[in-house]
Amino acid sequence: MRIVELGLIRAADGSCLAQGPAGSTVLVTVSGPGPVKSKHERIDGATVLVSLAPLNYAPGGDSDLWAGRIEQVLQSAVVHVAAHPRSLISVSVQPLHIVADDWLPLLWNAVFVALLHAAVPLRRPMVAVGGARDIGVVDPTTGDVLCFESETGKMAPVALK
Repeated sequence: MRIVELGLIRAADGSCLAQGPAGSTVLVTVSGPGPVKSKHERIDGATVLVSLAPLNYAPGGDSDLWAGRIEQVLQSAVVHVAAHPRSLISVSVQPLHIVADDWLPLLWNAVFVALLHAAVPLRRPMVAVGGARDIGVVDPTTGDVLCFESETGKMAPVALK
């Protein structure tokens, strides 16, 4: 992944324009933590909302499905939501050019870089690699690798050989 530009969108707290090795390009913006509407408010931590531009031209590209997956992973494993109770972290993902081989890992990694650029407190680092169909996160305290399981919608440990 090549980071083309950080801070491209000045109205956002963080943004990342990134390009994958096969040519996919994605723009991610992050706003927050900031005020949240009462219907999304969580007393115990921040609410993470993800919007994803339509992916009808990407292989396996159901936008609502991927936005939900990104939200679940960020809310449950990556973003330190307890640091900002009753607040909103908004992530907007705009795929600009999609190439079949590298769009998904690029999307995940650009989200992580935009969160870092916005200085959002994180519990774990996140990384996606080429050919990955889901996301893995590393718990820095234990070294365990957790992977998002599509069937259960939860993070589960992965055995590495």
